[in-house]
Amino acid sequence: MIMYALIAVVVLLLGGIVGFVLASGDTPPTTTTTPTTTLPPTTTTLPPTTTVPPPTTTTSSGSVEGDIVLTAVEDTWLDSDELVTPMGTSPILETEQDGTDSKQALIGFEVTDIPEEATIASAALHLAVLDGSEQGGLISLVDGPWTEAETTWASAPPIGAQVAPLVAPINGTVVEVDVTRAVTGNGRADFYVTTESEDGIDIASRENPQAPPTLVITLAGGGEPPTAEEAVLVGAGDIAACDSEGDEATAALLDEVVARGAQTTVFTAGDNAYEVGSAANFADCYEPSWGRHKGITRPAVGSREYRTAGAAPYFEYFGPAAGDPAEGWYSYNLGGWHAVVINSNCTEVGCEAGSAQEDWLREDLAAHSTACTLGYWHQPLFSSRSGGTNPEMLPIFEAFYEADADVVINGNDHFYERFLPQDPAGEEEDDGIVQFTAGTGGRSLDDFEGPSPNSGLRFNEAFGVLALTLYPGGFDWEFLTAPGSTQFTDTGSGICH
Repeated sequence: MIMYALIAVVVLLLGGIVGFVLASGDTPPTTTTTPTTTLPPTTTTLPPTTTVPPPTTTTSSGSVEGDIVLTAVEDTWLDSDELVTPMGTSPILETEQDGTDSKQALIGFEVTDIPEEATIASAALHLAVLDGSEQGGLISLVDGPWTEAETTWASAPPIGAQVAPLVAPINGTVVEVDVTRAVTGNGRADFYVTTESEDGIDIASRENPQAPPTLVITLAGGGEPPTAEEAVLVGAGDIAACDSEGDEATAALLDEVVARGAQTTVFTAGDNAYEVGSAANFADCYEPSWGRHKGITRPAVGSREYRTAGAAPYFEYFGPAAGDPAEGWYSYNLGGWHAVVINSNCTEVGCEAGSAQEDWLREDLAAHSTACTLGYWHQPLFSSRSGGTNPEMLPIFEAFYEADADVVINGNDHFYERFLPQDPAGEEEDDGIVQFTAGTGGRSLDDFEGPSPNSGLRFNEAFGVLALTLYPGGFDWEFLTAPGSTQFTDTGSGICH
C-alpha cells in the first residue's frame, strides 16, 4: 500500500460553495492552513495537514503535465441491519464485518477527461481514513448499476472482481490504492470498499468537505511511456521461527532499508512462520520481528502455511494484502513496475498450463503491458539445491518469459542464489529472466547440492535480505547480510526488456 504524503489543504468558501485550493506544479507548498469548515459533531475530522493531489494541466496536443484529479460523483454505504435505508447523504462511509452485521461502501467516479490520444499510466484511489483498522480492507469492482440516492443493502449490486487491498489504513491519513487495472478509459469507475474487520474502517465521503474520495489518473500523453518515482522492494523467504534469532537479524535489515526514506514495500517469499504456519507461530514468532513492517508487506504463501487447513492463519494474519484465500495469487503496481505474486503450492491450487492460476496470470500480464515486470513466489524453478529444476513451476515461468518479464524472486531453498538471464530451458539469454532465490529470512541455512546450470552466484553462510530498487526502465539489486554475520554483498543493475 502506498501512503500519499500529507502536506497541505486549504478550504475555500466562495458563494457558499466549499472547494479545495489545490497546489499546482510538482512541488507542494510548504505551508498549511487550518480548514475553516468543520464537520458535524459526530464526525471525526482529519488533521489540517491533509492534502489532495495537484490538478491536471493539458496542452493542445493532448500531453499531460500533471494528474487528472476526479472527485467522487456518488458514494454511499450499506448496512445489513438497515435493509432498505439509503445512506447516501452521510459524511462518513462505514465498513465493518461484525458477526452477521456487515457494512460496505460504494464509491463512483465519472471519468471524462482522458484525451483520445493519451494512454493511462496509472490510476490511484485516495481515501481519507477517519477510523482505521490493522486488519485492513479490500477494494473491488461493482458488478452492476447503482445510485447514491436509492441504493440500499437490499438493492445493491453484487461485489465484482477484486482490485487491490486496502492495507492497514491509519487514522487521520489519506491512503493511496493502486486501481490502474480498473480504469481503462472514459466512463464510470465504481468501487466497493469492504473489510473483514470487526473494528471497521470509516472513510470520509464526498459530503465531507475536508477530503472527499478522489481518483488520480496519470496519463502518458501521445502514447509516451509513463514516468514514475523510484520504489524499493525488499524481503526474503523462509523467515520466522521462535527458536532462531535469524528473523530478528533480518528484520533489522528491513529497518535499515525502510529508514533510507524511499517508497518501500516488503515482500515475503513464503514459509513465513515455522514450523507450521499456525496462528500462534505468526503471533509469537513472525509478529515480533518482521511483523513491525506488516503494514507495507505484500506476502507470498509457502508450503509451511498449508500445513494448516487452507493456510487459514496466513490469510487471516495478512488479511486482504495476501489476496483471495481461495487463490493466494494477486498483483499490484510499484514504482512503474507491475508485480505479480504467485501461489506455488501447486497441489493445492494448480500451476499447470490451463489451470485457473496460469490462465489468470496470462490475462493479468496481458492487461498490464508495462515496460518492467517482476514476479515472486515460494518454490523456484531453478535451484542449486535440487541441482536442476522443479518442473511443476515451468508453466508459470513460461508465462512470465513470454510476457517479457524481467525478474523472478523465490524462497524455499535456504540460501542466496542469483541466476544469469535465462529462458525457461535454463539457457542463458540476454533478454531472459533474472531469477533470485532469497530463502535467507532467518529460519536456517541449506547446503548446495551442486550448481544448477546458469547459476551466476551462490551464498549460504549468513541470513540476509534482497533489496531491489525499481525505476522506469530498469532496476538495481543488493543482497544485504545480517549485522555481525559473515559479510557478503551482491550488487548490480539490469535493464527492462
